[in-house]
Amino acid sequence: MIVMKFGGTSVGSAERMTDVARLVSSEIKRHPVVVTSAMTQVTNQLEEMARLATTWQQKARYSS
Repeated sequence: MIVMKFGGTSVGSAERMTDVARLVSSEIKRHPVVVTSAMTQVTNQLEEMARLATTWQQKARYSS
């Protein structure tokens, strides 16, 4: 078994995902376990959405 982790720019485009697929395929005999994280900029977008939701919640709480 081999654990292979990819994230950020390594899964940031279709071309890069194809590269990841090739790498995983090249290790198929080792029974790869593949772990991926968010694509490029997705983590930043999620953080911004959480910040906006928190701000909105606080404004709603104080305007009641």
